Amino acid sequence: MGEDALSYPYSEEFTSQDPQVVARFYDHFSTPAELCDWLIHRPSSTPRLREVPGAADLIVVIPTASYDGPMARRCRDTTFKGQHLIFVESPASPDPFFNPESYLRAGFRRALELGPSWIAVAGDDTLLVDSPRVLTEGLGRLDRDAVDTVFTRPPGYYHSLLSKLAPARWLRRVAYSLSPTKRAVVRTESKFGVSLHAARVKGWESHFFGSGYEHLSFASFGIFSATYVGARNGAIFNESFSLGESGDVELSLRLSRHPERCGFVNYRIGELRGGTLGRGDDRRLRQIAGLALLDRLLRARPRDYFRDDFDYRTLLARRPVSRN
Repeated sequence: MGEDALSYPYSEEFTSQDPQVVARFYDHFSTPAELCDWLIHRPSSTPRLREVPGAADLIVVIPTASYDGPMARRCRDTTFKGQHLIFVESPASPDPFFNPESYLRAGFRRALELGPSWIAVAGDDTLLVDSPRVLTEGLGRLDRDAVDTVFTRPPGYYHSLLSKLAPARWLRRVAYSLSPTKRAVVRTESKFGVSLHAARVKGWESHFFGSGYEHLSFASFGIFSATYVGARNGAIFNESFSLGESGDVELSLRLSRHPERCGFVNYRIGELRGGTLGRGDDRRLRQIAGLALLDRLLRARPRDYFRDDFDYRTLLARRPVSRN
């Protein structure tokens, strides 16, 4: 498969907001290896960095489609008012080569130049609950050299939550059979060998998935020590996930494997569910590519992701649900 075929027009199909178009994207590939190779080699656009000066002990990096949009404006006017903010803005809208992980690397590297103690990553759909001062005071009580990542207490709906890698149950298959688009989700997952899903341990959605490997996930709002980010020159995410998502899951697995390097702070922040990347079936279909890549990495290097006391072989032996 040539380089031209691996980029445009496949990326336009992949990033489409029409679920049927995203479903057709998967027709270009016959095996998980082909799909993963496409994701790994997908080009990334170059973002624009837009800064808001403020207190730089904690710098917040925020990927956004538009610096002038209402969600980005709310971040600088309320949610993170007073902190130094780095908005990582897409160069075009829509952007067929949007890559959040690559964008964050650019934002992290700029943040490191300013000498912070902590760097946070937040979606532009975050909402003010506690003032940023509550967060910075809590972080001030932690040792940035002894802690790699910080989770908030209490957990949010989309951040600092107890998550699990688990197989889908029959109940999900039955529920998805009621919708043609969701039936396409199950068929595509089966085609590409997706057997594990990232799911909350608590909540109604957890009933769709069985038991699995539990871990903390930062999801939509993560805090990292500048020591940890700097040691990796800002490249803490696996950029191969591109817009296939699951990049936050992969990093959360690596970080939570070492609980002694995880810190906690009492701080509350809200979020609009799906405000940045959406909640529709188009996104659910896009996630399959990232899950296929995650499955590949878990099987190739399980000890990078699972704690030593966990029997990962039994979990990885699970097979995907049958096609509908």
